[in-house]
Amino acid sequence: MTTTRSTLPKKWTEDFVVELRLRGVTGRDIGDALKHVESYCQDSGESPDEAFGPAPDYARSLPFAPGRLDDVSAGRMIRVGVPSFIGLVGMLLTLTTVDAWRSGGEVSFTSGWLVLLAVTVALSVAAAAWLDAIARHRVPAASWARRSTERP
Repeated sequence: MTTTRSTLPKKWTEDFVVELRLRGVTGRDIGDALKHVESYCQDSGESPDEAFGPAPDYARSLPFAPGRLDDVSAGRMIRVGVPSFIGLVGMLLTLTTVDAWRSGGEVSFTSGWLVLLAVTVALSVAAAAWLDAIARHRVPAASWARRSTERP
């Protein structure tokens, strides 16, 4: 496989790729779209922002078939959420029973344990409902992380 260096601005390219990845677009389709943008910009002499506008907006305007990440139907949420929920409850039950087994006592479910379970379920449902907003939220890198990647 050969790779070529892109002449597109790095930030525009990153924003474009992230937006398409969030839609579940394949790498091949993203590469083709980037080649189209780069070719157009080289021919016209315009920057991608001038020619196509902000990268996320342009990426959303492309007519790709909905990917697996775009499916937010109740059926998909149940198919994905129920096994995760069962695993989470199983982990909490395992922690409780192993603790009782090690101490030689009985398994008991306190009100604190039930509150923990309710809060965990509520946070899981909230995270699933706001997944798109969470995934799109950019967090600036810490200053120490930027310094560690700089070369002397």
